[in-house]
Amino acid sequence: MKNLLTAERAILESLSRSSKTMGEIECDTGIMHATLMKIIDELIATNLIKKNAEHYILLCHKIEEQSEVELTREKKRLVADFIDSTPNVHIQKVWLTPYERIIFDQLMDKLDHFMKHVKGKRENDLRTEFQEVVLWGHSPYQELIRNSLNLG
Repeated sequence: MKNLLTAERAILESLSRSSKTMGEIECDTGIMHATLMKIIDELIATNLIKKNAEHYILLCHKIEEQSEVELTREKKRLVADFIDSTPNVHIQKVWLTPYERIIFDQLMDKLDHFMKHVKGKRENDLRTEFQEVVLWGHSPYQELIRNSLNLG
């Protein structure tokens, strides 16, 4: 599967819940009509969706079943899009004592549990465009340095 743009993924997510007309996709994703038409034409050309009468239907129901390389590329693209479009991204380098590390790990676990709980409750309730993109995680600085130098 090709690498998806964020807007393409939003359309596919919208169609994964139900088939929709062009107007319904526009309303659900918030993508302007002219742009939406171009993206939909591309998704049809790549056999990811098809048009059936007035409705668009998702053909590829296994969007998440991608290779590790594809997932890594897609994550990088999503993070780059997120950082480019979000004015309140906070990145900090800090030294943590072993005790602070325990507290930090507990907070990360609580956040992870909260996000899974909220996602499970509202999987199909709201319009696609109203989802929040939340990014969290941490990495030892040494790993970032190695990865940036491709030393893995």
